Amino acid sequence: MIEHDAPAALGRKADSRPLHLVFGASGYIGSNLVPELLRAGRRVRATARNIEVLQGRGWQGAEFSRADALDPATLAPALAGVDVAYYLVHSMAAGSNFGAIDRVAAENFARAELAKGDDAIREADRLLAQAIRVVAGLYKDGIIPKPASYAYPFPDLLTFHDAATVVEQRLFEMHLKHRMRAFQGAFHANPDYALWYGWSEMVRDLTDIQEEAAELRERRSR
Repeated sequence: MIEHDAPAALGRKADSRPLHLVFGASGYIGSNLVPELLRAGRRVRATARNIEVLQGRGWQGAEFSRADALDPATLAPALAGVDVAYYLVHSMAAGSNFGAIDRVAAENFARAELAKGDDAIREADRLLAQAIRVVAGLYKDGIIPKPASYAYPFPDLLTFHDAATVVEQRLFEMHLKHRMRAFQGAFHANPDYALWYGWSEMVRDLTDIQEEAAELRERRSR
């Protein structure tokens, strides 16, 4: 069986509770919000530019991540698998130009969140492409007949209602149902939905397609 690691943008969660990100947890609001969320039983990831400040707060059960909205490279790890984000940073100490700095920081954060969704969709499409190649290989080797109406030597994903075999039906369900759920979860910034109802189901689809293809080839070889 092939192991498929969950996209980093979604995160593989042993704890199924939604993950709350307090971005800028060292300030006044963040310092009060984190313990309140923990007392309410929430999963919390707290970020700051100086992580040692957070580690000294005594917030048992919280995750800590160093992140700086002005340093885009630090944002993806902080946002991975996050369901709810509280954006609490500002640059007022920078003086009269703080508004422009804050705008850059907010744009960096927004771009990182959008990129997380893009990465999740690309990973889902990678799984779908693997499954398409498996079925196309069955056509190429004459294991199952390619419908004459197909213009190319690959499955036509718009003709799911005409699927003649179980392996093709599974591929069409993977595309039209589970890939769409992964897309919907990413589009609506809901990584839990994208992971459990989209990507994870696609992994199962791919495994079933690979196993069914192997069985078809074995039966043909007898």
